[in-house]
Amino acid sequence: MIEEPLSTSEKLTSLGIGLVATAAVIELAFRVLLPSPTVFNNESDAYPTNPRGYFEELRQEDGAPVYGVPLALAPHTGERIGTPSKPAAAPRILGLGDSQGMGQGVRFEDTAFDLMASMLEDEGIDARVINRSVRGYDIDEVVDRAKRELSAASYDLVIYWLVLDDFGLAMPPRSERKPSISAAAEFFSHTAAQWAVSTQTTQAYLDAFTGLSLEHGTQKLRELESLVASHDAQLLVAVMPLLYDFERYPFSDIHTTLRDTCQSTGIRCLDLLEALYDEPAASLWVHSIDHHPNERAHHAIAESMTEAIVRGGLLVAPQGATEPVVP
Repeated sequence: MIEEPLSTSEKLTSLGIGLVATAAVIELAFRVLLPSPTVFNNESDAYPTNPRGYFEELRQEDGAPVYGVPLALAPHTGERIGTPSKPAAAPRILGLGDSQGMGQGVRFEDTAFDLMASMLEDEGIDARVINRSVRGYDIDEVVDRAKRELSAASYDLVIYWLVLDDFGLAMPPRSERKPSISAAAEFFSHTAAQWAVSTQTTQAYLDAFTGLSLEHGTQKLRELESLVASHDAQLLVAVMPLLYDFERYPFSDIHTTLRDTCQSTGIRCLDLLEALYDEPAASLWVHSIDHHPNERAHHAIAESMTEAIVRGGLLVAPQGATEPVVP
């Protein structure tokens, strides 16, 4: 029996059915195999998963665990409260910065500023850091806080943990994106949107170190240096990199600008990129949705800061630092 060839309409129908079936399989695969897109949120210290087993379960929300580390803050001034690992060590160092210096997502005893007391002790230096880093601080607030702290207690060294948004970021407004009912379409739409945000954010960081923004930041660094010197202390500016694709790191020019700025004003500068760039950036994140430095990063940073203090002779001669007033 000879089969008659399919008509054009039958061929089109078969093709249509095949395409629909293929689309259905692809859609099902996206729904079943791909996880829901995570929502990046650097301002939150609560996480939906515990990938390294480092966090504690803080609470339950809608029947699901929420993870993190206990975080106690001073009620009026915002710095982190915790028991120092070396409480008997002399409080000779004032630490300033934002949530990265504070240690968001990291146990108090694992923060760089607390770890430094033991590392300095190993070098024969009796000193610990009084950490006055506060979430959200920019360079203006850091200078203001330095004025208050230096008027309340004496220190031999001030460390400013400078992050790359401290000079301010002018981010363009984000357009609202309506989620698609299709999982496949939503995946590609979400990916495109994230790429656009990444590109805009990178440019905002680069722009922050040009023009008036750079002039203002430089002026505040000079003000901080003069303030610290007027209290017979020394200043160390530690430049914290963004934990972002070190192999194709797009912010190297910012680090060069900050190093040159510090050198031109006589400020000691420590570029922390050198302490971290050998590691995959993602391995140093607190969580995939929060790119603050984790405990591994804090340890490397503490080692780098300690080495800078020792090699620079920044704490050779104690000046009789006094215990600060705890609010």
